[in-house]
Amino acid sequence: MTITLARLDPAGVDRAALIEFLTTNTFPHHTQPQPTVQDVERRIEAGAYRDDDNDTFWLVHAEHGRIGVFRFKDLEDGAPLFDLRLGSPFRGRGFGAATGRRAGSPPSNGTTCRLLRGAEMSEHRAWSATS
Repeated sequence: MTITLARLDPAGVDRAALIEFLTTNTFPHHTQPQPTVQDVERRIEAGAYRDDDNDTFWLVHAEHGRIGVFRFKDLEDGAPLFDLRLGSPFRGRGFGAATGRRAGSPPSNGTTCRLLRGAEMSEHRAWSATS
């Protein structure tokens, strides 16, 4: 299975698709399992999906297309975290585990993927998670 990260533009071209994805799926293991349109719009405006401390990517599966959203957060504090949200039809199929393993491993250039920021993120817009 190959999953690619494709950087998304939450305040621009990807705004409607991001809102639709986050409000039409339920995320039972998250603090807010079913965000509303207003919740997501507020987060977009606040920079929760893209600013100096956050960056967000589509998870794109070679066969299924967009299957989820992967957000790096707390990039500025030296201990970044990630938020992985798979669409309901794609849970329980190993996609989350493959993506999580890849998030903590180095890309081909030797830089730790979860620590990439700003221009570096732009240069490394996509990586593959395979299992």
